Amino acid sequence: MPNSYASVPLRFYSLNAGYSDEYDSQYYDFFELEKQGEEPLPLAPLKIYYTNSAGNRSGEITFSQEAQLTDSRLVLGFSKSPQYEDFSGTPYVYYFGSAGLASSAGMLELYYDGAKIDELCWGKITCANSIQKFATKSEENLSAIRTPDGFDFIKYYPSIRPDAIYIPPAPPSDCEQLRFSEILSFYADSPDEQFIELYNPSDASIDLNLCTFVYKKKSYSLAGTISPRGYYLHRGLQITKNPSTATEIAIGDQSGQILTSFKYPHGQRKGTSYALFDDDN
Repeated sequence: MPNSYASVPLRFYSLNAGYSDEYDSQYYDFFELEKQGEEPLPLAPLKIYYTNSAGNRSGEITFSQEAQLTDSRLVLGFSKSPQYEDFSGTPYVYYFGSAGLASSAGMLELYYDGAKIDELCWGKITCANSIQKFATKSEENLSAIRTPDGFDFIKYYPSIRPDAIYIPPAPPSDCEQLRFSEILSFYADSPDEQFIELYNPSDASIDLNLCTFVYKKKSYSLAGTISPRGYYLHRGLQITKNPSTATEIAIGDQSGQILTSFKYPHGQRKGTSYALFDDDN
């Protein structure tokens, strides 16, 4: 493997495929990267590949366009390891399958801008940095950690560093300005009668192509433009006509992140809309 570490100062620092006891089979399933230098490293060009014990590439990790590694170490943990479950949904966890990293054999590879910059393998799979397989009993389990001469096995179980990756906050979305103004859910004859009306209380037009409805954990695209102090009537989203309990409808951005929401209550009347009023409309 060509050594590109000098040009991209990132490499594997430690690894463990996890250990088990009577309560859990995947304690501290993790690997750790090390960055040289103080400069932040853009992570968008980075790809991490996992090859399982059968020798098949079966997992991949990528990062968002804005993500930067600002810390000297980056710990990535298996999403089902108890120590890392709280980081579900963040860039700090991976899921290569329900069993995590195989303890008997496997390989991890780092690619940056399409070029391999480091690799680490264990068990029967061999590569530039080959180590032994991992013990699965807690009293025998050790982590592989990088040294000047290669890798040694020691008791080492790092926590995730939640500030290692910096992602700049997204600029405020114009969709945040939108307000619900009226809804008709309990149709008289056909679901086609249902509608949701939005109001734009701002002094600028809003591009609805950047906005979504979020309903029952699913996102639905919008389209068009809503003028300043104007209204927008949306049809086609089928909603519960008279929910047994209050049901939430939200406005989100293109990623589905909720920006504002309201709940329409039980007790809707057939053929009658439900209006919302505030100081702006």
